[in-house]
This record gives sequence, structure tokens and C-alpha cells, in this order.
Amino acid sequence: MALFGTQPPCNPGSRRRKLKEGHGWTCRGKGHGWTCRGNGKSVRRRLKSSTGSLNRSWPPEAPLPRSPSTTTCPNILGQVPEKLGTQLREYRAVGQVCALHVHGLRVAPDRCGRSPLSWQEAFDDTRQAVEETQLALLAALLGEPFAWQTLQRGRMVQNLMPVRQDREAQSGHGSVALDWHTEDSFHPRRCRYLVLLGIRNHDAVATTVGSVADVKLSECHRSVLSERRFLIRPDPEHLRQLATVNPESESLRQALRMDEQPKPVAILFGDPADPFLRIDAPYTTPVDGDQQAAEALAALVAEFENSQQDVVIGTGDLLVVDNYRAVHGRRAFQPRYDGSDRWLKRMSVSGDTAVPWEHRHRSRLI
Repeated sequence: MALFGTQPPCNPGSRRRKLKEGHGWTCRGKGHGWTCRGNGKSVRRRLKSSTGSLNRSWPPEAPLPRSPSTTTCPNILGQVPEKLGTQLREYRAVGQVCALHVHGLRVAPDRCGRSPLSWQEAFDDTRQAVEETQLALLAALLGEPFAWQTLQRGRMVQNLMPVRQDREAQSGHGSVALDWHTEDSFHPRRCRYLVLLGIRNHDAVATTVGSVADVKLSECHRSVLSERRFLIRPDPEHLRQLATVNPESESLRQALRMDEQPKPVAILFGDPADPFLRIDAPYTTPVDGDQQAAEALAALVAEFENSQQDVVIGTGDLLVVDNYRAVHGRRAFQPRYDGSDRWLKRMSVSGDTAVPWEHRHRSRLI
């Protein structure tokens, strides 16, 4: 079974690589091929590399693996087109690119069905098996996919679409502007990579991305932001969903403790000259009474407000966000709730590539 079809050889005369500042890059395919656009120290700077085309002839009726097995995963991953797999591995290995935009994956919106009106409606829908398998295989090249017990009942591939009763919510189901944030920044085991696949986006609703490398801060503010002087609480979506589905769960009790008694953390961490970050603007505050921390946080917020770039995740687009180097959000839009609204698939990836397949969990829930 050829999951992505076969890939013709690349024309040697078309290969070219030009390194620019920021370690970002672009890959352009031909015909039904795929395109990658990477964002580095500036989201406008890229490293360009040409590719061959991608034959999208994987039959929809082919049997699909529902979860990776310890014996078949290496073989299945080997069916990802060589150049696409290489670029994803390079993205992971370089580790200095804030986001990667891939075009041309095989997505059939008509077969996938109408955009669901809630994540519960989409929970057991198998019509997107082809799309979800592609997403899972590409995510596995970046590290170990996992899921949260507090979100969508621990489903590994989750659905993002506007939900009428959540239209004002700061979540993937709202339609007001989603404030920029790093994913699940309150938790020490948050993902390294957030991976989004576009099923439908007729209205070209933009995702926003901002790189920590574009932030200009004084040495004093950088120093303060690197100290444990800030509180990050869980976003309410973690609490609300699990309280509805399983109000007696230990995961909910843990999340409530993190909300009621958050531990001070640093926002910037790692190499001071090239730091990582964790922040969720609506739910991040300085420790009570720490005016210096409040001023440093305000300076960081102002910088990110001015550095957001729009990325439209269209049908067949894959967006990978380095959750340690970038914040992301979403522009406001007007949903119709008629089955034609923006619909994305989401996976979280730990970035742990050192563990061999035979020692990894088949499903990982936090």
C-alpha cells in the first residue's frame, strides 16, 4: 500500500539551495506536488530548495492503520515521499525555524463530509481516515505524538471548527480572535510541535504566527523573563471539557490544582542568546506584587503584538509550529454553522526522537 503514492525523481538541473539569514526555507513542487515554506529568525527569511512532484494516487478504499504498531511503523514511515520526509527531518534537526508551511497533501473535502458542528459530532467519523493517517505519519517524523485526556476525550487527532455555543471562547472552537500563545504553556509536558492539517477553509481565515527571535527586548527585561516570576494558568478548555465528560477524573483534579495554585515559572528559558519561550497571553500574570516582572511581561506582549504574521491553512496545507520558538493564534471570522466553515485537524508532538519505536507507547495520554 503506497500511502502517499510514488514520487518521480527530481530533475537534477532544478535543484538549488540558497541559505539566507534565519535558517528558514521554502520547498516548491510541481504539478500535484507539495510546497514547504519555513519561518526562521524572521518569518520573511527563507532557505529555498526545489523538489520533485508527488503523485497523490493513494486509493481511498485502501485499509488504513488506526494506530502505529511497533513492527510496522518504520515501514509505514518509509512510504512518506523521500524529499518531504527529508525536509521534515531537517526542520526538526535544525531546531531554529519557528514554523513550517507544507502545501499539496491529499485532502478530499467532499469525501470528508460537511464541517462538523462540534468535536463530539466528529469523534467517531471515519471518513477522514486518509487525511488523519497522513497527518499522523508526518507528525511521527517530528517526534512522538500524544494527546491530552482533558481535550476531546483524549483523541489523538483532534478537530478544530467553530462551535456556536463557544463563539466567544478563547479556543479552537471560537470565532472571535484567538489571542496568541504557545500551546498548553501551563504544563511542563506541553508539545514541542503543534501540527495542523487543513480540511476546509473557504474563507481563508488566517492563523497568526510570531517568532521569539523577532522579539526586541532590553537585557534587563530578558533577564527578568528568564526567572521564575510568572504564573501561567490552564486555559478553560482543559477544565470545561473534562468537567463535562468525567468530573471525577484525576486529570481534572490536577488541572484544577494548576489553575488554583500555579507554580512560578520563567517565560524565557534555554540559551539566553537564542531562547525558547512559554506564554499564554490571556492566562499569564506576574507573581503578585512583582512590578519589575509586570513591566517585562508588558514589554514582551507589546513586541509580539507587533510581530504576528498571517498564515492561511488551506485545504491540503500542513502547518507545523515549533511550540518552543513561536506563538500562534487566529484572526476573528464570521462562521455560518452550515457545514462549510473552517475545519482543521490537530496533533501534538513531544519532539522526543531518541526513543526507539519498540519502546514507545502505542498511545500516549497526559
